[in-house]
Amino acid sequence: MDTTFEELGLDSLDGLNLIFELEEEFDLVVPDNKVQEMKSVRQAVEGIETLLDMKAQGIDPVAVAAEEFAAQQAKLKEEKDAAS
Repeated sequence: MDTTFEELGLDSLDGLNLIFELEEEFDLVVPDNKVQEMKSVRQAVEGIETLLDMKAQGIDPVAVAAEEFAAQQAKLKEEKDAAS
């Protein structure tokens, strides 16, 4: 499970195709920031499990990712403004 996709001979296009297949199989959307974190089989399995749990609880992972991104951007802006 700790084997990386690179070790399996998958390039970035193969990785994206795998994510698309997982999204279709499990009827979910993997946020872009989560796709970038999935470098190994274990990370993909755990990520999909987390997304399925969120879906079961009625939580939209894309909305959560958007909120996290907005918070990060606000923090960066505050740091930039404080440095000025």
